[in-house]
Parts: sequence; C-alpha cells; structure tokens
Amino acid sequence: MAYSYTVTRTKASGDGEIFIKVVETETQTTSEFEIEVPSSGRILRWKAHGSQSHIDQKFAPIIGEVTGGETVIPIVDRAMVFSPAAQTHDESSIVSPVYRTSTNKLYVRSTPDNNLGSSDTITHYIYIRPTWGR
Repeated sequence: MAYSYTVTRTKASGDGEIFIKVVETETQTTSEFEIEVPSSGRILRWKAHGSQSHIDQKFAPIIGEVTGGETVIPIVDRAMVFSPAAQTHDESSIVSPVYRTSTNKLYVRSTPDNNLGSSDTITHYIYIRPTWGR
C-alpha cells in the first residue's frame, strides 16, 4: 500500500468557522496533503492523533501556501510527540496563527521521524476562522 489521505471539510458554526478532518495512512517523511481553505484565516486549533505502533514517534507539521514543504505558517514551535499513554497532541494557543493564500489551498507535511507502516495513521482536526486580511 502507499501513502493516502482523506479530507472532510464541514462548516463548524454560523460564524463561518470551518472544521477540517484529515486522515493520513502510511505517512512518509516527505508525504504531503492539501486542504481547501478561505483565502485568509486564523487557525484556531490543530489537534492530531496518532494510532501508530511507534512509541514516541515525533512529527512537526510544515504548512505552506506552495507544495514542496516551504514553511510559511509556524504552527508549532516544537515537535509533536505521541506518548505511549495518550497518542494525542493538541496545539491550541492564545495567539492563533493567521495565514493568507492566493490559491485557497494550504499544503501540509507531517514530517514524521520515520516512515510509518500501512496500519499506521495520523488524524488531524483543524479549526479555521475566515478573516478579511492579516
């Protein structure tokens, strides 16, 4: 099997907030997924859950407006670590990252420490609020 991902995008509230769920399977160190987003917005919350068998597997998402891993939005200032007890990381911050894109797309690389196996998944839960400029 090879890397794959699915994206589910739904409206989260009457304020236009968007909930995006992405499930990656067999994530490789250079795997990348794409999500449709408003042209500008604020990432309110980014939660990730790993079901991989690797203990203490780390990954540090790289998020960009262009494909290829160019970093334009610093979502985390440290690597996300899945602990053996609770393989969930919740990146909620008081200062939510703001983005602007001319293509209405963001590209994300999970960049795990090691390539993951076919039974391993990473699930991302992303909450975005559209904005009108930076």
